[in-house]
Amino acid sequence: MQAGYLNGGALASSLHTFLQYGDPNFHLLVKKVLHITTRPLLEMLRRWIYEGECCDAYGEFFVTVDSDTPEDLLWESKYSIRLEMLPTFISKQMAERILLIGKTINFIRVVCRDHSPINFPFSTVATTNQGLNDIIGPDLNGHVSEVYKITSSHLIGLLKKKYLLCEHLTAIRDYLLLGQGDFIQHLMDLICKDLSGLSSSLQTSMLQSNWRLHSAQTNAQYHNVDVIRRVSVIKLEESSGDTGWDVFTIDYVLNCPLTVIVNQDSRETYLCIFRMLWKTKRIEHGLRRIWGKTTTWDRTLPHIIADIREFRHQINIICCEMQHFISQVQYYITLKCWSVRGRS
Repeated sequence: MQAGYLNGGALASSLHTFLQYGDPNFHLLVKKVLHITTRPLLEMLRRWIYEGECCDAYGEFFVTVDSDTPEDLLWESKYSIRLEMLPTFISKQMAERILLIGKTINFIRVVCRDHSPINFPFSTVATTNQGLNDIIGPDLNGHVSEVYKITSSHLIGLLKKKYLLCEHLTAIRDYLLLGQGDFIQHLMDLICKDLSGLSSSLQTSMLQSNWRLHSAQTNAQYHNVDVIRRVSVIKLEESSGDTGWDVFTIDYVLNCPLTVIVNQDSRETYLCIFRMLWKTKRIEHGLRRIWGKTTTWDRTLPHIIADIREFRHQINIICCEMQHFISQVQYYITLKCWSVRGRS
C-alpha cells in the first residue's frame, strides 16, 4: 500500500478512496482514520481562512507560499495551489476560493497596512467545538463561501474608503477615456499651437504647467486634489519628423495597492485607448476650425464666396460627412465598448 509514502493532502486523498468500499465496518474504520488524519489539515485550513497564516512546516497543505516574493507582487505571485496536495474531497473551485481568502487577508494586512478586525459571524479562533469541525462534509463549502464574501467585502470597502478606488476609476474614465468633455475641448484649444510644431521643440514641463492652469478653468477644478495631482502629461518616444500631436499623451499615476487592480498591462491599454480617442478628437477639432473659418468668410468675403458657392457647398458636405463618421466612431467606442465593458 503506497499510502506510507504519502503525507498531508495526498495521504488524505489516498485514504478517501477507500470510502467507496461497500463493507459498512470497513467504511466506518476508514472514516475514523480519515477524520484523525485530516485534523492537521483542518487546523491549517482554519489558520489560513481566518488569519491568512500558512503554518505548513512539512509541506502538507495545498497552499504554498513563496517567501522571496516582493510585497508589490504579493497578489500575483506569492501564493499558489499545490495540486498534488489538494485532497480529492475539495474541488478545484473551492480550493481557488480558499486561496483567495488567505491572499485577501494578507493583502489587507501587508499591502494595505490595515489591521482592523474582520467581522466574522463566528469565532476567529475556532476550536473543535465551534466553527468548522470537519474538513469532509457539506458544511465546508458553505463555510468557505461565507468567509470568502466577508473578506472580499472588507477589502473592497477598504479600497473604496481609504484609497478612493471609485474616485480614481472615475478619473481614469474622465481623463484617459475622455469622459470629461469640457476638459478635452479646452485642452485642445489651449495646446493646439504647441502640438502643431515639431516634437523636438515640445517641452513636457511647459505642457504640464499648461495642464495645471487649464484644470483650474474647467470642471476638473472640482475633482479631488489627489486626483488632479496624478494626471500627468508625457511625451512618447519620438521619430524624425513627428509633430507634437504624434508624441503627446496623458497618463494617470496610481500607487500600490491600486496598481494591483490597474496593473501595468491595464495602464498600457488605457494609454492606447487614449491615443486612439485623442486622434478622433483631433480630427473633430480640425473640422470645427474649418467650419469656423468658412463661416467667417461668408460674413467678411461675400462677393468671393458667391463665385465659389458650389465648391464651398461640396466642402461643407464632405466636412459634415466626416463629422458624422467621427461622431459615430466616438459614440460606438465610448457607449458601446468602454461603458458596457466598465459596467460588466
